[in-house]
Amino acid sequence: MNITVTSRVNIETVEILTLGRGGKPTITHKDISESRHLTSASTPSVAQISEFQVALSGGSATVDLLNLIGTQGQTLAATGLKIQKIKVTNANGNALQIAPAGSNGYGLSMTVPPQGIGYIESASLMAAIGSTAHCLSLTGTGAQVSSWTIILG
Repeated sequence: MNITVTSRVNIETVEILTLGRGGKPTITHKDISESRHLTSASTPSVAQISEFQVALSGGSATVDLLNLIGTQGQTLAATGLKIQKIKVTNANGNALQIAPAGSNGYGLSMTVPPQGIGYIESASLMAAIGSTAHCLSLTGTGAQVSSWTIILG
């Protein structure tokens, strides 16, 4: 399986100023504009992708990186791979806390704000997934649902 990933981050703000004499000049701020292209042959490389949703039960859940499901329904062979990119969308009204699980915890922590998106692009800086480092603990409220995309390489 070959994977090509192109990620773009672009923030552009247009500000219309009101001046005392009726003028309205426009200023465009190009705050962030970055693009990255990864393949199975690039450094870092990408090898697998998993997209899924997680529903909390009683305000908590666990994501096991060794049990991720691929596009064709197969369990991904994640052992030895690293998270290259991760995106978590939280469409709920409460924050979602992501942290290493108490048992076999994987070294990733972030808080996704209510109605927010958490995104990390690691360029191989995260630890390899393995038998003692593969579980993430999720904490939120009730049965809130989050959408995940994880790209491994």
